[in-house]
Amino acid sequence: MNRLIALAAISVAVLASTVAGSADKPGPFVFMYGLQGPQAASTAQRLGLNALYWQVRPDDLADLPGIRSEIAQAAAHNVPVIVALPTVPEIPRSVSLADDEYVSSTKAVIANIVSALKEEPGVVGWATGDYLERAINYSSLEFREYLRQRYGSLEELNSAWNCAYPTWGQITLQEAQVVDDDLPFGVGRPSVDAAEYKRQTFQDIMAVWAGQVRSLDPDRLLFTGRISLYRSLTAIPDQYDIVVPAIPPAAEEPATYSHNIHTVDMARRGGRFAVVPALSMPMPPDPLYAQHTLRLWIAEAGLHGAAGVGLQDYQRIANSLSPAIVAQSLAQDVKAVVNSTTFSVQSRPTAAILYEPYAAGFAVGQVPAYGYINGFSQGEPNNLFAACGRGSRLGLVDCLTIDDLATAQLDLNHYSFIAAPLALHLPAQTRQRLAEYVERGGVLIADLGAGMYQTGSWQQLPAELARMCGVTAIGPIQEVRPIGGIQDADAIRIPGQGTDIVIGVISPHFPSLRPSMRTVGQPAPLGPTKQGKIHRRKATPGQLKSHTLTGPIAYAAIRDGALPLGVSSRIWQEGIPYFSGIIVNDYGLGLGIFATSRLWANWWPDDPVFMGFHGDLWARRAEYELQQPGFWLDGVEISGAGDTVYLLNTTGKLLRAAVAAYRADSRLYQGAFG
Repeated sequence: MNRLIALAAISVAVLASTVAGSADKPGPFVFMYGLQGPQAASTAQRLGLNALYWQVRPDDLADLPGIRSEIAQAAAHNVPVIVALPTVPEIPRSVSLADDEYVSSTKAVIANIVSALKEEPGVVGWATGDYLERAINYSSLEFREYLRQRYGSLEELNSAWNCAYPTWGQITLQEAQVVDDDLPFGVGRPSVDAAEYKRQTFQDIMAVWAGQVRSLDPDRLLFTGRISLYRSLTAIPDQYDIVVPAIPPAAEEPATYSHNIHTVDMARRGGRFAVVPALSMPMPPDPLYAQHTLRLWIAEAGLHGAAGVGLQDYQRIANSLSPAIVAQSLAQDVKAVVNSTTFSVQSRPTAAILYEPYAAGFAVGQVPAYGYINGFSQGEPNNLFAACGRGSRLGLVDCLTIDDLATAQLDLNHYSFIAAPLALHLPAQTRQRLAEYVERGGVLIADLGAGMYQTGSWQQLPAELARMCGVTAIGPIQEVRPIGGIQDADAIRIPGQGTDIVIGVISPHFPSLRPSMRTVGQPAPLGPTKQGKIHRRKATPGQLKSHTLTGPIAYAAIRDGALPLGVSSRIWQEGIPYFSGIIVNDYGLGLGIFATSRLWANWWPDDPVFMGFHGDLWARRAEYELQQPGFWLDGVEISGAGDTVYLLNTTGKLLRAAVAAYRADSRLYQGAFG
């Protein structure tokens, strides 16, 4: 039964819910980096904080009894303490598990601190070191050892890589990318192996730290240090309870309207981890300070299921022109938004993105942010994450990895669709889970390169995926290059140097799409907002003439019954039509969808075809829907889980929101709490 609920989202940065939220997760923890010392607890309480984050420096090791005394004083003020361990060296030094001296000394430091402080009741948890990405060492020597374990012999590696190396010594991290130069995007098995080595190395270091802490104190919460790249969020070991993404808008994407809120969804991993994001505090004269934007950032983190926030950092208050005024303003922001509901949200989105850390998306400096393969695929997957970051009128989006799909605890059956951008690595277990999910009514959207690592070719899908998507063969791949000597195919903004998709058929699965509708390429990068809406350059798609499909574009032959929903072009080979575009296939109770190019790299999220395509799929298992004309955020954000729906007003104005509850049956919804 569809029931309509009218809820008042009472004011900016305040959550409203239909029932009181439960506290079935750690925390909440609201703390400020750099605030520690004898008076820290009383200062924290004045600022509206409820915990301290105590960073133990190497120089502090001689005074651990003094630190324990100060933690006890904080506990007397009912302020628990998270103790951060110095696992990342402060002095310039590469972190490597091959460095025996680093491993032994770090384990000794962890043992010293944990043993000295674990009997103190005021310690609520431990945290490992910040910004491992900046210190980690990737070496060709360790890469070769990784490959030996992966392939067993040089002969097996040569076969997989289609090479003929006479010795292991010729294989380097650089060579792994060079050998792929002639492949689409310059990426093949060697590039993916190099990326997986780096991801595994990060995970192994984090696991060594966690293992040492757990051996000494198995019961307390374990936080990661601050994580500064999206790709690292795929490599968090199970020993951790709480992940701390620290990815400010200025450093990554200019999403000052939401502080890159999708990092919370990426770090939660479908509910596998609790998340406490590190948020930057705007300081005067930044307009965001005067606008009290911090309130929205905190509330939005709560809506996405965060278990608290860490604010960066106390020294910025001390260094401001008017520390007392700034502290008072920040205290007002925190106290205005943090209440019993803020961090009680049990987020359960009905759409998901399968995220693999290969495509760079874009680089920060020279470091790829989303993936480990530098220069690979600007625009995907980052554009999809940015578009879905604040959700739609149907709710939020989960982020999953192939590791998450390997866990029995993860139930896929509540997802309307799973989008899999550039999912190059799809092991057998992953393919089986996805096939079972689709057979039971789910939808998988894959694009060019899906399972390439398993098949060894961009022109072949794994058998299960091919059956699911109704693809019988992948034919030619056309390399679309821009003119003017630019080598980045993703930067195309010139007429005739890309292509668009035209809807050619009527499908009952897509009631919003009609024949002759044409996709629109993204006219400009995502940017700051006006009135809470995504703001882009003031130019029409026609003026910029950006195409939806750019870079390598393939053609696919399809089985009888599969539907070429949208086509950019068609060719014939031996009397068989090959389509470039979007293929839709009924599989069991669900749908397998395959795009013959990177589907999301340059597809404009405000395009009616984009919204209709994803909206029709999203509605299949939607539990709640905001009653509004637009598909994306229009002042109110929504998150639902079971019998509870949460709303967040982002406008600063009094609003009334109506919500359709599609699985209400005969249950009574109580109205808004907030």
